[in-house]
Amino acid sequence: MIQWVRAMLRWIAEPRPFWLCTFVVAVSVGFAFLGGISETKIRIVGLFLQLCGIGTVAWGIRETRELFGYPGFVERLVDWFKRIPKLKPKPSHGEFKIVLPLPQVP
Repeated sequence: MIQWVRAMLRWIAEPRPFWLCTFVVAVSVGFAFLGGISETKIRIVGLFLQLCGIGTVAWGIRETRELFGYPGFVERLVDWFKRIPKLKPKPSHGEFKIVLPLPQVP
């Protein structure tokens, strides 16, 4: 019986994104109706839901980058800071040689 309960809990927990979405919406609706409805509460709940949507998109982008082996946001940010231009850059030197044909004198 215990094994069946554990298997059932794993089965119920499998669609985690669905449960997370349901939880966020339930908390938002609960907050909106708690202590009466006001325009400010509706706006705050809307802002919260929009931020959750942005977080979901960012999470998906991060997972996609990991699947394709690209560096994450933090690694790219650290790399970007390492490339800050120096106030006095080191001088660079170059040299080239060129051979021109001599003019033909008739």
